[in-house]
Amino acid sequence: MKKFILVFVISFSINIGFSQSTFNTESKDSTNIYFHSLKKMCELFDANSVNNQILYVEENLFTDKLPDNILNFQIKYLNEYEIIKTIKDKGGDIMLIRIVSLRIRNGVFFINIIPFQAIYNKGNLELVNSGGMKVEYLFSQELNGLVFEKANFSGI
Repeated sequence: MKKFILVFVISFSINIGFSQSTFNTESKDSTNIYFHSLKKMCELFDANSVNNQILYVEENLFTDKLPDNILNFQIKYLNEYEIIKTIKDKGGDIMLIRIVSLRIRNGVFFINIIPFQAIYNKGNLELVNSGGMKVEYLFSQELNGLVFEKANFSGI
C-alpha cells in the first residue's frame, strides 16, 4: 500500500511539473490566447517598472473578451474617437497598444503586441512604432491545442 501511494504521489508530481496549458481564441478567461499575449506584455512592463498603471489598448474584434485588469495594470480599450479624446486629455500623447490577430508562419502561431506612441497632430492620429513583442505558440497534437513557446521583445 505504501508503494502504491508513493508511486501515485511521484506520478502526480511529475504530471504537475510538466503540464502545459492550451490556449484558444474563444474563452473569456486566462486560456484566451490574446489575454495570455497581453499578459506577457504586462509582465515585461511590470519588470521594467512602467509607472503608468493604465494601459490603453486599441479596440478591435477580439478585445471584448479581454479583462479590464491584468497584473497591476488597469486596461482601457479605446476606439478611434476615444483614442483621440484620451490623447487630448493626457496632454498630447499616450502609449497605445495594438494587438495583431493570430497568424501562422512555418508552423509557428504568433501574436504581435505593439506599443505605439500615439499623437494627435493637425487632425491626424500618428502612431510611432519603436518595436513590439512577438508571442509564439506551437500546436500540440497530444494536448490538441496551442501551447506557449516563447515571447520576444524587439525594438527598432
